[in-house]
Amino acid sequence: MKFLNELMRLDDETRQNLTQPWNEFIKSCSFQGRDCHFEKYFLYSFDPNYGACYTFNSLLNEEDDYFPGNRQTGLSGLLSGLSMDLFLNQTEYMPSVIAQNAGARLVLHSPDVLPAPNQMGMDMRPNTRNNIAISTMMVDRLPSPYPSACFDDWSQTPFNATVASHQPAYSLTICERYCVIQKVEELCYCRDPRFSDSFSYNGTVFDGPWCDVTVGSDDDICINVVRILIANQTISCPCNLACHEVDFEASATSSTWPADSYLNQIAYLYLHEGENSTDVTISKAERQQIKDEFIKLDIYFKSLNMHTVGESAKYDVPNLIASLGGAMGLYLGIALVMAFEILELIILLFFNVSAFLCCRTFGKKNPVDPSKSRGRKASDVFLQKVLGPGGYSPRAPMPYPGAPSPPVYHSPPPGALTAKDMMF
Repeated sequence: MKFLNELMRLDDETRQNLTQPWNEFIKSCSFQGRDCHFEKYFLYSFDPNYGACYTFNSLLNEEDDYFPGNRQTGLSGLLSGLSMDLFLNQTEYMPSVIAQNAGARLVLHSPDVLPAPNQMGMDMRPNTRNNIAISTMMVDRLPSPYPSACFDDWSQTPFNATVASHQPAYSLTICERYCVIQKVEELCYCRDPRFSDSFSYNGTVFDGPWCDVTVGSDDDICINVVRILIANQTISCPCNLACHEVDFEASATSSTWPADSYLNQIAYLYLHEGENSTDVTISKAERQQIKDEFIKLDIYFKSLNMHTVGESAKYDVPNLIASLGGAMGLYLGIALVMAFEILELIILLFFNVSAFLCCRTFGKKNPVDPSKSRGRKASDVFLQKVLGPGGYSPRAPMPYPGAPSPPVYHSPPPGALTAKDMMF
């Protein structure tokens, strides 16, 4: 780990000079049968664990590449993919515990996403030809307030990743890596040399020293504690799933390469460059070197069909408004009918009460003065005798609307007293 500490203290240019150049690592390149062995097609980055990393068709390579991230294929199969011959040059491997195995690390990712060789990818061993058939799956998620609460870009996080004046697409893997780096910087007051990412946190770039990751050192113990706290979710990271994500599923097969009959051709192409004759005699050491140092990669689409996995809201805003409008229309219609019914009831009640009060007013009896009632009784009896029963009513009620008229007598009824009978 002391070697790693010293390596990360070097500037970027010095570290790049110590790593394997692209034209030595990538001996040949063809895309859809056309030559792509040009340095400008590859974006260089450095990984402390794997060394030099060269990304083909990266959207972040816009300063050098004329068509960054725009190389596409409309056909599936081996002939329409990317083919490369890689030379490892193990003799230049640094004597460190980091370089424990020989081979190449392959990472498949979208053109606008940063590679993450530590979290994803597959190892390619020498003396093999590796066929990588890939299929594409697109995942679409819904942002907050839906359960996924996905992020569209880096602006929804406190991190800001900028590569060559271009901001890469948001990735959960990269965000979690930034979180680990930032928590180590915050709690251990140093930066983990196993990560070389450049980013800012809340607009601030950490410029502290590199941590001493020697086993048993204070920095190493602090880093391990921070990792355990993050793994146990005691410390949370402000990272969510990406709203739009393209995932590449790879099916890898391999075979021995090159065959014994093809060793001379490899030696002519890469070990004896410049010689005119293809009939090259190679030594036993060169044969072994070819088997130990070379890898062939064939990467192509197994099918152009894209598997899409998406989330959809059961009720989005337009549907919610439409449902509320329909419900409100129904309830408003019922409410209006009820309002008119109540209004009609009030009107009918008003007229009925008014008519009842009017009838009581017309049918009310005239009050009788008690002081005069005794003086009238004798005359009332006399008149009744004269007019007969029913001929006179001393306190007949006033007629009310619709009542029959009282009887009119033009002559004394039968049995009534006459003037002759009243003589005494």
